[in-house]
Amino acid sequence: MGEERWEMCDGCGASTAGVPDVYFTKPYFDEHIASQDFPGGKFIGSRREKKLWLEKCNLREAGDRVHGATSFDPISHRHATESLKTNRRNKYG
Repeated sequence: MGEERWEMCDGCGASTAGVPDVYFTKPYFDEHIASQDFPGGKFIGSRREKKLWLEKCNLREAGDRVHGATSFDPISHRHATESLKTNRRNKYG
């Protein structure tokens, strides 16, 4: 199992267990978290539970390095923005 990290508040000195660094917004069923030892999908109820199942199934999340910076294309973004503005002008006058 993974090592539990502790974080400390700079202001008051209180310490708490660190939150696992996995994406989680609300409980859901994930049919892709599976392995030969743990077949079938899993109901994920928390970040800690998701981290646990990812480790048990020898999986990891492949996230972007800096909030999506690896998949952002500035030229494509500019073309999409210009196209949207042109379509709005044509539609609304």
